[in-house]
Amino acid sequence: MQTSTLLSLETSLVALEQQQYSKAIGLLEAFCHDCVVEAQIDRDYFRAQMHLIAVYEQQDQLDRAIALCQKLLDCPNAQVQIWARQKLVTLDHPGAGLDADEPDLTDLAADSPFSWLKQRFQAAS
Repeated sequence: MQTSTLLSLETSLVALEQQQYSKAIGLLEAFCHDCVVEAQIDRDYFRAQMHLIAVYEQQDQLDRAIALCQKLLDCPNAQVQIWARQKLVTLDHPGAGLDADEPDLTDLAADSPFSWLKQRFQAAS
């Protein structure tokens, strides 16, 4: 993956931390687009998509969040599929809790998913 793509990912994380949601959406969308163009559909791509869903939800763009969630149902990663199914339930029925029998995978998106990337940038500085 190109350095500029990784930097846009880092910048999007900073924007999220600073609650600059419009900027974060633009950067995350650009990052995902670059991943597709560069044929780099990997863990970072799916985590960026999960962050996009969360930001869309935060910004009351539920149609966009639901559409992206539905795309993640076809993801080759089973954990992402489960997360997307659970997220769809909460997007379709706000206030609905998670089913007790299904694992809570929200930490995939809530935890700082790019922490390894941040550490790499900090180590390089």
